[in-house]
Amino acid sequence: MKTKARLFAAVLLTLILSTGYVLGQDQSSSKIEGKGIASILTQQQKDMLKLRAEKQAGFRKDFRASISDKQKEILENPRVMPYERQKEFRASLTDQQVDMIKNHRAEIKKMKEEFRATLTPEQKAMMKKAYMGRRMHQANRFSQTMLIDAGRPV
Repeated sequence: MKTKARLFAAVLLTLILSTGYVLGQDQSSSKIEGKGIASILTQQQKDMLKLRAEKQAGFRKDFRASISDKQKEILENPRVMPYERQKEFRASLTDQQVDMIKNHRAEIKKMKEEFRATLTPEQKAMMKKAYMGRRMHQANRFSQTMLIDAGRPV
């Protein structure tokens, strides 16, 4: 009787896991009807996205250069929990670093608003569809991970 129960549990678990993998293969994450998002954008919009990416990279480089040795030690301390490490790092930021972050956020927000203003209703609909596809793909990956983790003996 126990062997039948174990066999049934193993078959059920296999069925659940294989169903998740089969369903997950159906969706494309960042493709719009077989093409990338870039295929629906104008050259001006592509340039705007490229400029934003360059600004992000430049900010990261400048911010990393402004981090002191003490702040690096805080970030690299393995004995502190990540949340506490982040809290301590934020408390150690200088006024100049805080201003740098605030200005960067405001600049990126402005660039996003300008980009959104250039989108046509069709582009917005296609981008929303692609976004939802990515979200569904992420949700499927998460549920598969949870099923796999749940099936492992502790």
